[in-house]
Amino acid sequence: MKKFKINGLVTALALMTVISGCSAGDKQSASEQIREQTNRHTASSADREEDFYEETDEDTSSPAINILDKYELGTYGGEKISWIVIDTDGDKALLLSEKMIEGKPYDDTKKDVTWETCSLRKWLNEDFYGQAFTSEEKQMILKTTVNNRDLPKEGNNYGNDTVDYIYILNSREMKDAEASISKFAKAGKTQYAKDNALKLTSDYWRRDPGTNSKTKEVSLRDMATVRGSDGNLNFHCSSNHITAGVRPAMWVDIEMLTQGR
Repeated sequence: MKKFKINGLVTALALMTVISGCSAGDKQSASEQIREQTNRHTASSADREEDFYEETDEDTSSPAINILDKYELGTYGGEKISWIVIDTDGDKALLLSEKMIEGKPYDDTKKDVTWETCSLRKWLNEDFYGQAFTSEEKQMILKTTVNNRDLPKEGNNYGNDTVDYIYILNSREMKDAEASISKFAKAGKTQYAKDNALKLTSDYWRRDPGTNSKTKEVSLRDMATVRGSDGNLNFHCSSNHITAGVRPAMWVDIEMLTQGR
């Protein structure tokens, strides 16, 4: 609105100036002068406006990140850890390790166990988190409320929700991720995992309770896995079975992640 008022005022002033010095026979010439002055003013205003926006223009777009992008973050067993972006939520991204980094039991006891109480959770959030990442890298890793109740069979006691830096995915999270599960479910092993987890097979842990292979009932001693060779789900793996691999997952700050790339 301000722009049009200013232009109108200038036009009126130009009109008064030209008409005051013109006779009736010069109306056409006066009209042409008015149009010329008005056009010159409009062009000048547009130039100044363009210069203003060029000087004050700032890039307010979000950092560019794409599903299935890969980032190296942290070190384990002397190897850089490669991560895949499988989901985003506003200014944060969910990363999943591209390969199995280690072979660990889900729990080191033979008792009923949930994610909240298992030894794998403790190892990921204490030993692994503490040793694998620098202080700068830890700043971009976000604490996450991990939903352990909303698992495939509602009404079962799968344990309390937890707050973790690092965790492993369950089947629902894998299926609901923005990336197609077919693009990331298969997984190989790092060289360290091959050399040091001698019994490591192609299976890696999921955060789902499994089923007893005989009774077919939900069992908190039989956890679920994914076959890394083909991405298929397996529901019969003893929780203290050391041959299953570990693929950590974590939410990170997108801006910090892309700046540190």
